[in-house]
Amino acid sequence: MKFEGRAGITDDQTREAAKMADEFRGRQATLVVAGHSTGTEDCIELLAMLGLTQTPEGQLLPPYVS
Repeated sequence: MKFEGRAGITDDQTREAAKMADEFRGRQATLVVAGHSTGTEDCIELLAMLGLTQTPEGQLLPPYVS
């Protein structure tokens, strides 16, 4: 069942907007982490700590190996 809010926005549109906002924040965080990392392994480890283990396209990042 679809519901429309007062502005005529459906639940599906709200979910899509939230998904897009999450992807945007993930990209921003990834850029900040990459800019402050000391190397590839450091970057991957920090991204994993933030729960950013997938690219927006759904590809998994390689696991951190110590």
